[in-house]
Amino acid sequence: MKELQFSLYEVFGYLLPGTALCAGLGLVFWALYFPRPAILFDLKTAEVWVTFITFGYVAGHVAQAIGNKIVKQFTSAEEKIVTDSNAFPAELVKACREKVAKMLTTDSQPGLVLADGSNAAEPAKDLPPLWLYRFCDDAVLRSGKLGEREVYIYREGFYRGTFVGFVVLTVGWVAFALRLWFGAENGTARIGTAEMTGARVAYFAVLSAVAARFLWVRYWRFAEYRVTQALLGFLTIKDKASDKTEDKVVKNETN
Repeated sequence: MKELQFSLYEVFGYLLPGTALCAGLGLVFWALYFPRPAILFDLKTAEVWVTFITFGYVAGHVAQAIGNKIVKQFTSAEEKIVTDSNAFPAELVKACREKVAKMLTTDSQPGLVLADGSNAAEPAKDLPPLWLYRFCDDAVLRSGKLGEREVYIYREGFYRGTFVGFVVLTVGWVAFALRLWFGAENGTARIGTAEMTGARVAYFAVLSAVAARFLWVRYWRFAEYRVTQALLGFLTIKDKASDKTEDKVVKNETN
């Protein structure tokens, strides 16, 4: 059995977004059922901490799944970068497509033929944006020149998952405020030692909504960084043909 591997994505991509999601769901539950007017926190024992972290981690996976569903309803970062010349120069996209076609046509396989009888280099010039990005990213991975790739992926996952968590948290705060305004006997409740009124809870709801908005914007920014880095990294990778030419030049100069 392979050793368990732990990365920063486990924390920033799952645990932190899952914690925000659990907090939002807890507020919704409290607003709906209001079992008691005060909640006290007692996280002193190791068992409670392990349970809390486990639920947060699992909820983080749920947040990422929801986030992926939401993101698919919009134009992807790959589509925007490849098709929008204002986001990424069209000349560089063309260069990426030409290099992909060149890589699919080698000296040993000058006419690599696909199942439909067409040459592989020709359809490569019309690859969908997502597959163009995947080809470029895979080539960068194989070259070992990753740059800031992992940072972009960590940040992208963190902002996507935390956005979902804060949306649910906003819903929880709103439901909690409505309950205090219209359902509580004295219009107040306690979270720990803090006394919460409807106005205070509404204030936190606004903060959560604003934070969710900024998290959404940051997600798309780092998604575009990830795609841009893959395309630029792909263009800077030297192919074997150029390496052989350089080796010949060096040998000739040496002789």
